[in-house]
Amino acid sequence: MTSEIRVNSLTNRSGLSTVSITDTGVVVAGILTANTGSFSGNVSVGGVLTYEDVTNIDSVGVITARSDVSIADKIIHTGNTNTAIRFPAADTVTIETGGTEALRIDANGRIGIGTDNPGSKLDVVGDISGDTQLARVYNQNADGGTNVKIQRTGNIRAASFVLATGNTNNWFAGILRRGGGSTSNYSISSTEDMSSTAPAFSIDSTSTVYINSYSKVSHPNMDDLQIGNSTGNRGITISSGDAAYGTVAFGDSADGSGTDRYEGFVEYYHNDNSMRLGTSHGERLHITSGGHISQGGGAEPSSTNGGVGLKYGIKSAANNIIIGETTSSSHNGLIFESRVTGRSGGARASQIRMGIGEITFSTAASGADVTEKLRITPAGDVGIGDNAPNNNYGTNLSVHSTATDGARLKISDGTTGKNNTEGLDIISTGGEAYIMNRYAGAMHLATSNINRLDIDSGGRVTMPYQVSFFQRNMTGSSFNSGTMTGGSGDHNVGNHFNASTGVFTAPVAGIYMFGCGVLVNSGSGRLEGSIMKNVTFDLVAFNGTGTTYDGATATVICSLAANDNIRIKRGSGTAYTSNHPNHYFWGRLVG
Repeated sequence: MTSEIRVNSLTNRSGLSTVSITDTGVVVAGILTANTGSFSGNVSVGGVLTYEDVTNIDSVGVITARSDVSIADKIIHTGNTNTAIRFPAADTVTIETGGTEALRIDANGRIGIGTDNPGSKLDVVGDISGDTQLARVYNQNADGGTNVKIQRTGNIRAASFVLATGNTNNWFAGILRRGGGSTSNYSISSTEDMSSTAPAFSIDSTSTVYINSYSKVSHPNMDDLQIGNSTGNRGITISSGDAAYGTVAFGDSADGSGTDRYEGFVEYYHNDNSMRLGTSHGERLHITSGGHISQGGGAEPSSTNGGVGLKYGIKSAANNIIIGETTSSSHNGLIFESRVTGRSGGARASQIRMGIGEITFSTAASGADVTEKLRITPAGDVGIGDNAPNNNYGTNLSVHSTATDGARLKISDGTTGKNNTEGLDIISTGGEAYIMNRYAGAMHLATSNINRLDIDSGGRVTMPYQVSFFQRNMTGSSFNSGTMTGGSGDHNVGNHFNASTGVFTAPVAGIYMFGCGVLVNSGSGRLEGSIMKNVTFDLVAFNGTGTTYDGATATVICSLAANDNIRIKRGSGTAYTSNHPNHYFWGRLVG
């Protein structure tokens, strides 16, 4: 039969321990000692659980510690005792795999992978090969140093550091070291295997920079920057703002200041699409968007001036510039030449030569070499067919021809045409000279924009502005007083006759013709007078009787100097006192 004891609590004899029995369980106040125990539920310990006699805690569930867990050496993996987290020294944590330390965090917070003595925030050290990547990261502190250091020893052609994308590690950039010692170089490549492909960018031990190459292919002393490896098309693009400019400068500044930073330069201005070239920190050549060129820092060239003011020079043993082709090495200056396909023996079709103070123009007949046709001498003389125009009379134009029909200078326009029946010809042939208006029209000679001599189509010559005068109805009483004056003028070309004084003054030296008439007063006796030069010299005398009205006349041709004067001078007798048509005086320059 089942028996049972029902109590609320049990107390030992000393009263130090009490076992209370409640509806929820048994509560022991004091020390509970047992050899073994099995609990199907939770075990709560209100004080300290001492484990001095415990060698193992075997738990199939979670062990939760409300405070620290103290471990003397390491935490190992069940069934894999050579994999552990260890605490080998104060402030140090390590991770071991296969019984070997793989990672360490030291007391200074430095992490070492493959080393138990890391020297930086992250130190990765090991014996690697193949595609394994190795990196070291250094702290950038106030004392300098590198941010990132990629290091790999040995002579290699595979990349030391790789950037890749995708799950398949698609290569898109790599940094590598080629060669070893002082001859090595470092490259950035888009190809992992560098055995046959030039890298995108390289720099060698002499600080020479290569683009699409890793070895010098031209001048060894000038290639601080080399683009390409002598294959394919290469180039450089400088991309600037649409209102800015791009520059390639050549400087020799030692302190990074002053104009010697850009002693030479090439600049492209996007605001007007012009190109500028400079030397000695100043613009020397300017090319506009339309291709016009100015040199020497002058005004900006345009389509209206065509680049006027260009200065070109050359310094060479031959002292010449040849544009085109030439067969002569003795010419000095600037030479423009052209050659037509099919001409043999170096024959040239045309040539312009700007020599020392002179310019020559040469042309050639079909199949022949050029011969000189026009020359401008240092004195400004122009020779056509004459390589030594005479300058005895100052600057002149000489037209010379050995042809049977002589030399001809023809002047024509769109109205007259230019054949043998049109235009103006100046011809010298057979010792004779001709000026011909081939057209059926007049010829005119003018000065100061005024016609001085006209020849009409019939050959009649007029000189409408030749010095001339005619004074009539002069006053007889003035003759009686010494010089005949007054009257009315028929014409006075140039106004060189003064009616109030009766004196003509020669405007130029030349041959003049004069004439006069004086009516004698009837019954007054004999009358004498003269055409007088400069008051004192009688050129020609005249006289008339006084018995009836008699008209005395005189005519003379004489040579006068400029400012000589001519008048009608009384000698004796009396003239008819009133104005009269027989009182007259005239004169004309005839040559």
